[in-house]
Order: sequence, then structure tokens, then C-alpha cells
Amino acid sequence: MDRKPPERVLGLSVVVAVVVGVAFIILGDAMLTTVGILLVIASAVGFLVVVKDFIVGQEGDVSSLREEV
Repeated sequence: MDRKPPERVLGLSVVVAVVVGVAFIILGDAMLTTVGILLVIASAVGFLVVVKDFIVGQEGDVSSLREEV
């Protein structure tokens, strides 16, 4: 089974969440605007958390390679 790398899937999901959130903000009434703002904030926080985990994971891989040498 051919799987996409997690960074690419994450990037796509963040773009979709931001687009939907902005659409809610522009087109919606007060409740949809609130939902849209929360969706944009949640996607930004989720993106930062995953990027941090990815960077930490990369550093871990590098240090494990150093130990082997």
C-alpha cells in the first residue's frame, strides 16, 4: 500500500482547515464565524505541534546515527 509522507498529508489537511475556516468567517453568521476562527487557530496549533515533533524526531535520528559511528 502506497502511503503519502505525513508532512504532505498534514500540509494538505492544514490548507483545507484554513480554507474552510476562512470561508466560514467570510460567509457565515456569528456562530459560523466563531467556528471558523476556532478552526483556523486549531489548525495552526496542530501544525506547530507536528512540526515540532518532526524536528525533534529528525534530531533524534541524527544523534542515533552519530552514536553508531
